[in-house]
Amino acid sequence: MDPGPYEILIGHSAEAVALAAPLTVTGPALPARTLLCGRLEAVDFDECEGGTLIDATREKGEAVTPATGDIRCALRYGSVDLGSPADGPRVITAEASCATEEDATVEIYACGAPGAGTLPAALRVTTGTDGRYDWRTVSTRMPEEVTVVHDLHLVLRGGVHLAAIAGGTW
Repeated sequence: MDPGPYEILIGHSAEAVALAAPLTVTGPALPARTLLCGRLEAVDFDECEGGTLIDATREKGEAVTPATGDIRCALRYGSVDLGSPADGPRVITAEASCATEEDATVEIYACGAPGAGTLPAALRVTTGTDGRYDWRTVSTRMPEEVTVVHDLHLVLRGGVHLAAIAGGTW
């Protein structure tokens, strides 16, 4: 947890809060998450809009997907180190499945929020899988201008289920 002011809420749901108390966290900020040669679990987001958690397999794990009725889900991961061109040609991958009749996408934005940031990757997850537990790895190169530490924003469109993203070099 990053230093700063927070509020602890207690209740049956976010709409039915019974008690609230302020909390100030002190100490050093958390280090940046490393994407290059690392794995970032989809459920480790800092903010989520329009998404819901689902099981990744019948036995274990979690994934993120747009909530029922939504066609998109927006996720934010704070302070992610994307590496640099000096590391060599970089690639970003997503572990995803598609349980709908239509193809789905995972859009990855750096250097700003969706619509304002750089779109270094738009990963297409095709249909034809054996359902939501048929995970595929899709990947693309990252542009040279997208480097160092940024908040990473992901937009899930369609019936995509996302387990993780990762980075590496080609």
